[in-house]
Amino acid sequence: MKKPHKFDADFSSVLLSDERAKQGTSESIIKFSKITKRDVAVDFGCGPGFLTIPLAKKCRFVYAIDINQRMLETIALRSKKEGAPNIKPVKSTEYSVRLPESADFLFALSLVHEVVRKRKMFEVFHKLLKIKGSLIVADWRTDAKEWEFGPALHERISKTKMVELAAGLFKPKREKLMENQYYLLFEKV
Repeated sequence: MKKPHKFDADFSSVLLSDERAKQGTSESIIKFSKITKRDVAVDFGCGPGFLTIPLAKKCRFVYAIDINQRMLETIALRSKKEGAPNIKPVKSTEYSVRLPESADFLFALSLVHEVVRKRKMFEVFHKLLKIKGSLIVADWRTDAKEWEFGPALHERISKTKMVELAAGLFKPKREKLMENQYYLLFEKV
């Protein structure tokens, strides 16, 4: 099996660009999730904080998880600059991470297509969430045009396949289609 493309941290500024926001703003994902001020969230594969920083302003606490130390350092600097002390950067391996508590919400934005063992990734998500916790997956539509953002069409995962990968661990609750991406909200079972 060919390894999927991994996002290059040298281009992390692209993830915070206006062009990136055209594919779905952090605010649209947060609104879709219905997270509240009392909730604890995980931003899995947080990158430079496209979602993390705005999310921290809408919930009690955010664990910003990434395998790339440079991304975590960026999050730490941005959280200080933006006045968001309720963010804890957490280094992980691809399929292993420990947190001091279970989360109410876990966000996985443009991530699942980048891992080889996709079902294993959903098992990791499952372990990090409370019972009935919400998993929000945002990924690239397979029926959208290929453009300079996002993975090649052959690396994308359909909504149907994403639901299959989550089966038995999560049940689908809601979805939202964007021009090039989709959001799926699952509940932990």
